[in-house]
Amino acid sequence: MFGDGRVFERRMVPGLADVAPGGRVRLDGLARWMQDVAYADVLDAGVGDAAVWVVRRMALTVGRWPRFGEEIVVRTACTGLGRAWAERTTTVSGGDGGEVRAVGLWVHLDPETQRPSPLTAAELEVYGSSAGDRQVKARLRHPAPPEGARNAGSWRFRATDLDLLDHVNNAAYWQVLEEALLAGA
Repeated sequence: MFGDGRVFERRMVPGLADVAPGGRVRLDGLARWMQDVAYADVLDAGVGDAAVWVVRRMALTVGRWPRFGEEIVVRTACTGLGRAWAERTTTVSGGDGGEVRAVGLWVHLDPETQRPSPLTAAELEVYGSSAGDRQVKARLRHPAPPEGARNAGSWRFRATDLDLLDHVNNAAYWQVLEEALLAGA
């Protein structure tokens, strides 16, 4: 899954706040883990002060949902670079081999201005070998809604959905889909 270079790993156990009533980890819980492990990685690598990273897009592939109380391993690595962003691939693995895979595009923001800024030489040294020659683009790809699509409902973001940068946190966006999953939609 991961090539050469830096791979950061953390063992975790899903707690009560991470799971749906049936015991599976919720999507917003998974997204929060991805953010927390990515932040732990940049701190461990000694480049935590170089930038603030925010998620621009994330795709999840669920092979098997992690469950309440199950020991899991979360691994993350930089798998692509751009001018002021990077791709990070993260896996969540359980003891039985089941896995969740996330590929996210993270934008590199200057800590003072909160504007996109180029990666530093230190960051490129830490993450360059795991990214290899893979170049990533930051543009979003939103297809048009399918013919006959309808509005399935509304969603109201709360003040508690805001993060340190005063923007709606990535984990909060996954709550919308989680609501639909729990409702059986």
